[in-house]
Amino acid sequence: MRNVALDLGARSLSYCEVQQGRVIDRATVRSLSALLGRLGPDQPPARVAFEACREGWHVHDTLTHWGNEPLMLDTTRIKQLGVGQHGRIPYSRTMLNSDWDFVFQSISRRSSRGNLFCN
Repeated sequence: MRNVALDLGARSLSYCEVQQGRVIDRATVRSLSALLGRLGPDQPPARVAFEACREGWHVHDTLTHWGNEPLMLDTTRIKQLGVGQHGRIPYSRTMLNSDWDFVFQSISRRSSRGNLFCN
């Protein structure tokens, strides 16, 4: 199964796919529907991680409908993965690409450090 993460921003969504510990695809789009070509029902299923937020359950339901496995991250526990270790900015509001790469790689290994998912 493919490993994908989404960063759900106010004006755009960032997409990142990791395979064997390496980022193989990145994109920034304006809406979830713009990812139909990458995550839609005609594509291979993916494990898709994203942070819990106001629109999180809509994203969860859409990804499920498309045949993917959504993983909504509980951001109050995200530091358990080691996110924000760069020490430049707080992890809770702004995550750097390197942080998201780390999250995706950790998810692909299914961290055993506790339940980080809302679903």
